[in-house]
Amino acid sequence: MTPASVDDQVATVSIGIPTFNRAAVLERAIESCRAQTHVQLEIIVSDNASTDGTAEVCRRLSAADERIVAVRQESNVGLDANFRAVLERATGAFFMWLADDDWLDPEYVAVCVTALARDPQAVIAGGDVEYELRGRCFRDSLRPCVHGSPGRRIRAYLRTVTLNGSLCGLMRREDVYAAGWPNTLAGDWYFMAQIATRGRLLVEPSVLAHRSLSGGSSDMRALARSYGVAPRWGPNLHLWAIRLLVPHLLAGSTSFGLMSRGERVWTALHLVPLLTARWAVSILLRQPRVYRALRLVRRGARSVRARQP
Repeated sequence: MTPASVDDQVATVSIGIPTFNRAAVLERAIESCRAQTHVQLEIIVSDNASTDGTAEVCRRLSAADERIVAVRQESNVGLDANFRAVLERATGAFFMWLADDDWLDPEYVAVCVTALARDPQAVIAGGDVEYELRGRCFRDSLRPCVHGSPGRRIRAYLRTVTLNGSLCGLMRREDVYAAGWPNTLAGDWYFMAQIATRGRLLVEPSVLAHRSLSGGSSDMRALARSYGVAPRWGPNLHLWAIRLLVPHLLAGSTSFGLMSRGERVWTALHLVPLLTARWAVSILLRQPRVYRALRLVRRGARSVRARQP
């Protein structure tokens, strides 16, 4: 690996934080950005016409730090449009999204910038993800997707994606613009598949993004309904992803057009059984008896490891 260039080390990183009615937790997200050791930042906060104290939090923090750009939408533009709003305001060479109830380790941005600078074939670098739900935390060790074939990278990503922690990664801004994000359920999976088409996905486990699972995406039926999709598709996201991805792969939409027609067809044909199998496993895991059995197996495995010298 070649060392990170001086230009990359001092490049501006744009962090976009779309927010709505999260006055109680927004400050934690912004302060984690301000605390980054990579100080050349712009922190873009788009308030989606909040009705609580979010606007006041934005005004106070932007007055305290000139790196914070606070934008307020006149009316609620919807979740995906608010995500695009922070991207459109970004000027940095690198870009990442941060949810308004999530936060980052202080070294997160610096480590990811260095990783991207060392690998010119990489398009995104991120740390592992620690999820928090009702006071309990668990860590998701993400897997890199570094195959030379775009189709294999897409398959590697979709083989493990669930909560889409990869979306916490740092990307080159031009790649973010070039990848499509449809305004529909699983649009973030589509976006990451596009990113995987463009290059390698790196994971730096030495740093963490911390994510809360108490946000709007925790109720999948309600999330589906918000996109105008039948609620039944929310818990059956893998099947919906087939309907979303396969036609775009075959048509060569946006970044999928970088692949040859043969590779697009090959990838589409492999995604159908892959995502169907993952859907079937998700159905099994929703059964209480199966879930309890898995918990017992995990508990037994931890007990065995604890006894080992």
